[in-house]
Amino acid sequence: MNCFSLIGLITFSLLCEMSFAQKKQSMYFLKNNGSQVKLKDSADFIRVIQEPDSGSTFYNLYEYYQNGNKKRLGKLSSFDPKLIFEESLASYYPNGKKEEIAVYARGKTRGTVYNYYPNGQLKKTSVNETAKNNLNILGINSKIISYYDSTGVELVKEGTGYYKTFAEEGDLIEEGSYVDSVKHGAWKGSFIKRNASYEEQYDHGKFIEGESKLNDEAPVKYTKIEEMPSFKGGIEKFLQYIGRNYRYPREASIQKISGKIIVSFVVEQNGSLTNLKVLKDLGAGTGAEALRIVRQSPTWIPGRQHGIPVRFSYTLPIHLKTQ
Repeated sequence: MNCFSLIGLITFSLLCEMSFAQKKQSMYFLKNNGSQVKLKDSADFIRVIQEPDSGSTFYNLYEYYQNGNKKRLGKLSSFDPKLIFEESLASYYPNGKKEEIAVYARGKTRGTVYNYYPNGQLKKTSVNETAKNNLNILGINSKIISYYDSTGVELVKEGTGYYKTFAEEGDLIEEGSYVDSVKHGAWKGSFIKRNASYEEQYDHGKFIEGESKLNDEAPVKYTKIEEMPSFKGGIEKFLQYIGRNYRYPREASIQKISGKIIVSFVVEQNGSLTNLKVLKDLGAGTGAEALRIVRQSPTWIPGRQHGIPVRFSYTLPIHLKTQ
């Protein structure tokens, strides 16, 4: 049995469990940006988290588009404050075609990841590795094994070849050579909607330097592919700002509430903060006060990808302790 038929059996098994097993479950109506809404008709998709099967410690994850087609099916070891994927995870396009097939362990992919075009054609196979001791790459480093165009022509074979994406694949398009599964030589790319472009140099996977250009502004040179957003003066300065301005709610003080609040927000391209929400609340007004003080925060330094300012999601833990 090949890997695709095995995945098909896993998916079928998950659907059977949902159809016939009577288990405790929670349902969420969500927008594509992750925010939760109260009404189903206002949601972009529906998420159902079901208690673990007998003999398992992993929760069952089912997500569906508004049209009823499946969006994601998989397993979770945790879902609060974020989803931690385990075992097989299958993602689908709204038209019902598979988008990605991967296997996870403690939230990280294990083995080969398979990506597909909306027409069902295999797009690429890759292996994701955590970047280590490389200041030019943050988080996950993807090593390409094979890459195809939407008609099935193989452009990268056994890690070597010319990689080129197209406008219909998304806002970011780029092209360049892969050698032994990593970028090598000159690469160039552009963000179509923002009229931004960049050129970069690699040496067998190691990023050397890049230059970006946004609209009619002067070109900008950079030495990191990705830079996280930051508060002016660093995160310690931001925590000091929180400590100076946080007003402990009276009810929380009476109840002697202590613990950790988790707040998430988006740092926009101009450094402003939007999409604020409390992922973990201690109650008695503590979460609302955290949102108030973060909302009034001074402007941040925006994050960058390929030297170009981009939106970044940020999660912040706030520790409270009554005196």
